[in-house]
Amino acid sequence: MKQFLITILISAVFLFAQPGFSYNNSGIQIPGARTLGPGDLFIMGGFEMASSKETASIEGYMTDENGTQKQLDKASPSNSIIGYIGYGILRNLEVGMHLNFHYDGNAAKTKLKGLGFGDLGLMVKAAPPNQRLTDKVNVSAALEFFIPSGTNEKGLRPRRLWYIHEDNTTHPYSAADFALAGTLYLSINFNKYIIWNNYAGYLRTFENSENVFVWGSGLSLFAYEWVSLVVEAS
Repeated sequence: MKQFLITILISAVFLFAQPGFSYNNSGIQIPGARTLGPGDLFIMGGFEMASSKETASIEGYMTDENGTQKQLDKASPSNSIIGYIGYGILRNLEVGMHLNFHYDGNAAKTKLKGLGFGDLGLMVKAAPPNQRLTDKVNVSAALEFFIPSGTNEKGLRPRRLWYIHEDNTTHPYSAADFALAGTLYLSINFNKYIIWNNYAGYLRTFENSENVFVWGSGLSLFAYEWVSLVVEAS
């Protein structure tokens, strides 16, 4: 029987961390190894926010198109809305799509201030055919393709590590390049109250031929209750 799962996650995260390429139903920043069951639909919404200029510039200023340094206000809002939709095709096969919306305020009163789309991500995730959710150890692998649908004319804080290119061209809301990523997941279920999620992923951009490695590890307490405590690093 099909299940319809809706999760709304309101979270303030440490914005210098690099999360995994995608999200799923077992981890906020650190996705787990579990896949959705056949016919299961998962919809996730999340919100991250910051109001400090240091999230956009450690030095506290930006350089405009004329080479002039402009100081950022102490309160410089930088927010993102995170959206993910996943669907279980088979018992150990899940497909998903994610799209984010971003907003950077202030931006030293330049045209970079404003709302914009993030890049569209498409994912397929598979686990071993004999693996069950009740196993102590779960493993899986995912392949993700990113389409540069994000806004290039807005934004100040790069949302992803691979949005920053070696030639110093940066679009805070988009990589402005197609990208392909592969990720391995490992989840250890100590009991019904504690889960340890881990992942390691490799991404390559097409036009810029750049390579990015990300990793993460997170401990979830009371993972299957209405309120969970999550400690994650990435």
